Amino acid sequence: MTVEPFGELAVALSDSAVRAVFADPRFSRSATFTGGGTTLNAGMGQWGASGMDGPEHLAIRRGLSAGATAEVLVAKRQEFEDLADRLIATVCSGDGHFELNAAIAEPFAVQCLGIILGTDLGDPRRLRRAVDATVAIEGAEAEELEHAVRTLTMVCLRAAAGGAAGQNGDGLIPRMLQQLGDDRATRRLIAHNVLPYVVGGIENPFVAIGASLIGLLESAEARTTVRAEPERVAAVVDELLRLHPTGLMSFARAPMEDVELAGVTIAAGTPVVPMIGPANRDPVRYENPDTFSLARPPSRHLSFGWGPHFCVGEQLGRLQLELLLPRLVRRLPGLRLSVQRSELVKRTGHIVDGYDPIPLAWGR
Repeated sequence: MTVEPFGELAVALSDSAVRAVFADPRFSRSATFTGGGTTLNAGMGQWGASGMDGPEHLAIRRGLSAGATAEVLVAKRQEFEDLADRLIATVCSGDGHFELNAAIAEPFAVQCLGIILGTDLGDPRRLRRAVDATVAIEGAEAEELEHAVRTLTMVCLRAAAGGAAGQNGDGLIPRMLQQLGDDRATRRLIAHNVLPYVVGGIENPFVAIGASLIGLLESAEARTTVRAEPERVAAVVDELLRLHPTGLMSFARAPMEDVELAGVTIAAGTPVVPMIGPANRDPVRYENPDTFSLARPPSRHLSFGWGPHFCVGEQLGRLQLELLLPRLVRRLPGLRLSVQRSELVKRTGHIVDGYDPIPLAWGR
């Protein structure tokens, strides 16, 4: 199909088609940074592993994946819990009304990422706005995008320049400096590779916190389970992520040769957009796909992607929700939207979706 302003493109909607686009090595991320596909990358430049394929991509992924392994998250869990408690305590001291994104989601996403990287990333609001501009497919002016990219680049350069190699191995950047060297050229390379990690590590949890909490408030089964059965919180989070992925779409891929997908031949070079939202509700894979249910057999959904570009921050993203959601509903009795669901403002024109603002109230 032809879609303005993107030109000729194809859309993968089913679970099987999206998995094929994610996993088939004939579909290339780097090929979408030329021609009509460029627009689908929003303001994301070909930074680090996000725009690569093949062995070079895997080599960078291995380094970045070390920042949020299960072992690292166990070591950092108490810091994440303390941060969540501080943010919620501030809400508890208020008047019973607050805006979720500014009060909780934004600072929690930015400061958790800073803990993982081993650096203070600075003002959460300023940084999140810069990230927002880079993932805007439409609506961001060229000057705004240029300023956003410059802001994020300087944040990453400062983080790499200020890190100390071997500083108790505390944080991804110090570990990378220890392993790769700490000369100026290496620090710039680390900053280049960390930049897409910063974008994804801020925007995705920021959106996921809001979308998952709204989904939680809409499901009596989810709320009851989170309050009464701590051992099942991970299952609740997984089902919420299936129903409410951070974005309906993922970054486009383009086949390097003609490829048949779901019975349709996709010409080489045609951008293909994997639609995660519809795939996660594919009735061929999920019975009653639009319904929250903890009775579903285990099934790996696509909210974190699939294949070589599978999200390196998956475990961190899950942990953030598993820590925050129970605390919010337990410590803020009567938690609810303070507007009608239909009145929430949907973020549009972004690779990731969500709502902003999300006004909430609590108290009987």
